[in-house]
Amino acid sequence: MIELTSTRAVFEERRTGLRAASLVCIGVTAFSLVALAVQWQGAAAATPERLRDPTALLALAAFGAIILIFGAASVYGLLLSRTLTLTLDRDAGAILLVAPRGLRMATETLPYYGVRSVRLTGEESLKALALVFVLRDGRVVPVTAAPAHDRERLEALASKIREILAT
Repeated sequence: MIELTSTRAVFEERRTGLRAASLVCIGVTAFSLVALAVQWQGAAAATPERLRDPTALLALAAFGAIILIFGAASVYGLLLSRTLTLTLDRDAGAILLVAPRGLRMATETLPYYGVRSVRLTGEESLKALALVFVLRDGRVVPVTAAPAHDRERLEALASKIREILAT
């Protein structure tokens, strides 16, 4: 929680572990790009026939695959690690949810008194849970950016949100 007043509460979900993993993937990608350039230059400098050698081509292909996999993982991780912000504003009568959705940040405004319940949902066997709002019109709106494994943290957050909505 980053702000709490008698009429307004603001929560943020930051995914620092995912951002750190993305930075590691960026490092592996950069290292692989340098290694690919060195391998290519070494093979081309030796003889033009070296670039037709299956072993050299396999090494170049392996570095290319590493670059693609880790490059894609780092972009995906950075996109998912963006901050989700939930604002409960009683005076405005609105709940504002700003969350990463694909390549963009989506903003959704919900009626403050339109929330019927706040609950956890997900797959217990996988321990992947999400916090959701169940609205009076029947819609289910996810509050967390992605499924989480920390049940206690999500239950504490749900309890705090219920407490704020009840006052």
